[in-house]
Amino acid sequence: MLTAMAEAKTEELTILVVEDDDDTRFMIEQLLLMSGYKVVTASDGEAGLNVARRRNPDMILTDIAMPGMSGIDLIKLIRLDAAFRDIPILALTAYRYQVEKEVRETGADAVLAKPFQVDSLLNEVKRLIGK
Repeated sequence: MLTAMAEAKTEELTILVVEDDDDTRFMIEQLLLMSGYKVVTASDGEAGLNVARRRNPDMILTDIAMPGMSGIDLIKLIRLDAAFRDIPILALTAYRYQVEKEVRETGADAVLAKPFQVDSLLNEVKRLIGK
């Protein structure tokens, strides 16, 4: 019974995944879906900003190094919008140690290094989203 209630609560939560690599985006999407979350995706920062404004997600998970609008630029624009100031943002990057300070100063709540362990990603999502 508790499991069903927990799943019902996570199903109400929508996570926006912004990732330019198709395989990585698909893998993250599937992991989150299997964990009971609703997922919307975008392949770059500009599309991610548009999806965020249209779908009002409960959390954003974004890559940092993307062509066009980077994840850092996306986070800056998200944090400027009063509707999204408090939304949890998890940044993913292969360059964690080079960019972590800048990413956190920009407004990300957490940074996870790529490649990541599945459990690490899911635990960080649960911690940030509160479910």
